[in-house]
Amino acid sequence: MIGYFKQNRDFLRRTVITVVLGVFLSGCPFGPLGVRELDNIREDTTLKAGTYIAKKNISVTNGATLTLLPGVKIVFEADRTMSVEGDASLNAVGTEKKPILFTGVESSRGFWGGLRLYNTNSSNNQLEYVTIEYGGGYYDGNLLLYGSSSNPARAAVNHCTFRQSAQYGFASGGTVVIDGFEENTLTENSAGAASLDADHVGFLSDTSAFSGNDADIVSVPSGNINSDAVWPGIDADYAIATGVSVHAALTIEAGAVLAFAAGKTMSVESSGSLTAAGTEEAPVFFTGAEETPGYWGGLRFYNSNNTVNALSHAVFEYAGGYWNANVYVTGSSSVPSRVAMDNCTFRFSKEYGLSTSGNVIISSFVGNVLTENTAGAARVDAGHVGFLDASSSFRGNQVDVVHIASGNVDTDAVWRGIDAPYLVDTGVGVYAALTIEPGAALAFAAGRTMSVESSGSLAAVGTNEAPVFFTGAEEIPGYWGGLRFYNSNTQANVLTHCVFEYGGGYWDGNLYITGSSANPARVAVTACAFENSLKWGISLAGTVDVNDDIATANTFANNAGGDIRGL
Repeated sequence: MIGYFKQNRDFLRRTVITVVLGVFLSGCPFGPLGVRELDNIREDTTLKAGTYIAKKNISVTNGATLTLLPGVKIVFEADRTMSVEGDASLNAVGTEKKPILFTGVESSRGFWGGLRLYNTNSSNNQLEYVTIEYGGGYYDGNLLLYGSSSNPARAAVNHCTFRQSAQYGFASGGTVVIDGFEENTLTENSAGAASLDADHVGFLSDTSAFSGNDADIVSVPSGNINSDAVWPGIDADYAIATGVSVHAALTIEAGAVLAFAAGKTMSVESSGSLTAAGTEEAPVFFTGAEETPGYWGGLRFYNSNNTVNALSHAVFEYAGGYWNANVYVTGSSSVPSRVAMDNCTFRFSKEYGLSTSGNVIISSFVGNVLTENTAGAARVDAGHVGFLDASSSFRGNQVDVVHIASGNVDTDAVWRGIDAPYLVDTGVGVYAALTIEPGAALAFAAGRTMSVESSGSLAAVGTNEAPVFFTGAEEIPGYWGGLRFYNSNTQANVLTHCVFEYGGGYWDGNLYITGSSANPARVAVTACAFENSLKWGISLAGTVDVNDDIATANTFANNAGGDIRGL
């Protein structure tokens, strides 16, 4: 008898191992009964409820449809994969009470390679009430969709669970069509909930849950927006690891957080548009993966003349690492950039909160906060200052200024009395009707001037409590050049309750009025103060038309040349 057992020892060992494996696979104590080994699928195949083991890489090809009925459990040995390819398809539709399971022999992340749908553009591809776990050992996720431009990968994925992946719960790349992505759970995955190209993010839904991973992110490693999309406000950050160009209509919903990797940008191009529609309770965030000013490049609107461009209840922070602001708006002479910005916050930029240049239309700018930026609240061309609104706040920056670095006033505009000075760092020509409201302060850089030309006019109407200031960026007589009216013959030219100081560095006074016999310069000047000029308080030359009481209706102090020249 002893000899008999020695002779059959190997047989007995194999039997015990098979029984133990069968207990695990079948989930019952009765051994390996019903456990079947999977082979490659070359013809239409239906798997009924039960346990199946994949001991090798399984491919579904040759136009076959693999149908998994509720209760199917497929267990993969180490490093094994399943790939559905070409004109083949996978239909795995479980139920809430009898889900379908893809798992590993061992309950460890990355134990098996994962499930892939590759170049299979079939509407029959469905995963519903499916759980995929412990994959990601070969593919980027438990489930990978990958297709080419000629053969996209298509699937509907609903009521599924993706968990315990060594990488992402779900991944996609190339050309992909997701016909539905509702009420899925992506949790307890190593790298994050999902990884999708930028053009695939719009397939996601806020009915799905993306939290509880080692990193609660949806990674966006590549791609642009080439078709209209809506990015929902999900319970994880979109980790933008690529420069994203928007060439179609992109809507970002309330609560969405876009966290950009170092140096990365988003640019809305001429064929694209961006609507970031947050709420007071759930703003949209454009931020950096690290809380460092300049960490990411910024958001740009470039020649995008689309009326749907709107930023509402959005927060822009930690940018300015590539463009000179968190948000940069620029357009060409033939194609302006147009955008509305309301109730937004621009903060922690390496340079400015907001920057504009070229041909720009800001259709609304109400209730914004520009604060804690390094170079200043904003940098805008002179022709764009009129888009700013006094309901916005421009204070709390390292330098509290709105920087005017270039440009002229070519269209009628109102410069409002905001809570920061306008730093005028360019010579500004006024060729249209410019109104400057009470409380506005224009601080001119060294040698800079403002000139109201024959086609332009200037009405700077302050109050006793809130005068309009024309001053120098430094309190030095002659620091800036002065204000000139040149051949501007209109009754719209009015200066009242203004303070002019530290000018006379270019023209003969803080205020220089000059005209020709054909085009006299006309200005009414009352209740103004002219102080600390390097030359005269007011200088008149040529043919001018000023109020008779100009010398007595205003005050003068500490002007090196005197009060008025040429009267």
